[in-house]
Amino acid sequence: MRASWEALHAGLVRSVRTLEADNQFHEARQHYPQLASFNDPGAVISHLTGDGGDRDAKDQLLATLVEMVQAGDAAELASSLLWLGLWPGLDAVFRRRLVSFSWDADELVSQLSAAFTQVIADLNLDTVCRVAASLVRSTERTLLEDRARAWRDVCRCEPLDERRHAEALNALSKALFGGGERDPRSLEAEVASLRRWLASVVGADGDLLLSVVVLDETQHEAAARVGLTYAATRKRLQRVLRRIRQEIADGLSHSDLQIRVCHPRVRFTGGTAE
Repeated sequence: MRASWEALHAGLVRSVRTLEADNQFHEARQHYPQLASFNDPGAVISHLTGDGGDRDAKDQLLATLVEMVQAGDAAELASSLLWLGLWPGLDAVFRRRLVSFSWDADELVSQLSAAFTQVIADLNLDTVCRVAASLVRSTERTLLEDRARAWRDVCRCEPLDERRHAEALNALSKALFGGGERDPRSLEAEVASLRRWLASVVGADGDLLLSVVVLDETQHEAAARVGLTYAATRKRLQRVLRRIRQEIADGLSHSDLQIRVCHPRVRFTGGTAE
C-alpha cells in the first residue's frame, strides 16, 4: 500500500547523496548564509527533522530552500531537501488521505507531489509566519481542493460548504468514537481495527461509514466511489449509524460512551450531518 510512497522517499534520499548534489550544495553555501553551517545535504535533513534545534532557525533554513527553488538555484537539490526535511508532516498527510483515494497509493503520491511542488512555487515568503506549517498545511489543502474539484466534475454537483461540512463531520465523529486527536503514526492500525469491528456489525457498509465519519470523505465522494446515488448513500448512512449506536449502547449500557453515542444530537439531514 505504501510502496510507491516509500519508493519516493528512497529516491529523494539517493538524489541528495550523489556527487553532483554534493557539489551543488557546496556552491550554494557560498551564496546562501543559512547553509554555511552545514557540511552536506544530510546535515540539513538531520537538522530539520531532529527534535531539538531552534524553531526560528529551522524556519529560516526552509525559507532559504524555498527561495532557491523559486530562483532556480540548485532547484532540484533544494526541492529534495524540502521534501526530506518536511517528510514527517507530509507522511502524516499521506496517511490521513489514503482512504479518500480508495487506497490507491500511486494516485495519492502523484497528486500529493504535484500539490507540494505547486505550493513551493507559489509560497510568498513575505507573508508567511511559519514556513514549515504553511508548506504542509497548504499542500494538504491543495490536495483536498483538487480532489473535491475532480469529484464535483464526476458528480456534477454544486460545491459544498466545506467549513460547515467539516464541523458537522467533526461533531459526528466525536459522537461515535469520542474526542481527542488521533496519532497519525497509529492511523493505519486504528483504521484496520475499526474496520474489522464495523464489518462484524454492519458488514460492507462499515467502510462507507468509516470513510465519511472518520476519514473526511464527503458523502458525494463516497457515493461516486461506490457507484450509488447521493440519496441512496445518505439513507444507507442513516441506517448504518442507527445500528452502530444501538450496538454500542447494548454493549456499554452504563458507560459515559453510551450517553454520548445514543444522544440524538447527531443525525444525517440533507447533504451533511447535523
